[in-house]
Amino acid sequence: FRETLDARFGTGMLFTIVSQVITSMLLLTVVNVSF
Repeated sequence: FRETLDARFGTGMLFTIVSQVITSMLLLTVVNVSF
């Protein structure tokens, strides 16, 4: 149970980091296009 919980938490952290990176890239793209 503990291993499953840690694995799930690790996957969630990875997903959060990836989402933040994608969001940052999209924001940079929008800013570059706007200006």
